[in-house]
Parts: sequence; C-alpha cells; structure tokens
Amino acid sequence: MNARIDSNTWKMIGGGIIVAAAFLIMMPGIVSYLFSLSRIFTIIAVTVGVAGVSGLIYVRLKATRQISRAKGKSDEPKAAPESTMES
Repeated sequence: MNARIDSNTWKMIGGGIIVAAAFLIMMPGIVSYLFSLSRIFTIIAVTVGVAGVSGLIYVRLKATRQISRAKGKSDEPKAAPESTMES
C-alpha cells in the first residue's frame, strides 16, 4: 500500500489548516460578540418585563380605587366641617 497524496489534496489540507487557524484567532472576538448580544437581549427583556409588571400593578390599583369610590369609600382625606359660627 503505497498511498500518494497529490497536490490538490495538499492544497485542500493547507486551506483547512488556514481556515482553522483563522477561526481560532477570531474565536475570542466571536464569543465576546455573542455574549454582548445576549447581554443586550437580556436588558431589553428585563426592561419589558418590569414595564409590564408595573403597568399591571398600576391597572389593578386604579381599578380598586374606582371600586372603592363607587361604594362610597374615598381614599382622599375628608375635609374638616366648616364652622357655621361667625366671629
């Protein structure tokens, strides 16, 4: 078994080594880029979540105030009765 490798095969092997080396050189940059993308998406998701929860809380509190006003209860302090006596 005398296997000979022709020049085209050597070119393919050399090209693969060059591509692999370039990938290894670029790997830290690619990883940091992907982590920065995930960080940005996480910040956006947290912001949208906080806005949704605060909106839900606001709507619920507003609804309870409207219900209590309809029942005659007021969350505003009552004013002191005015004096009918004149000085």
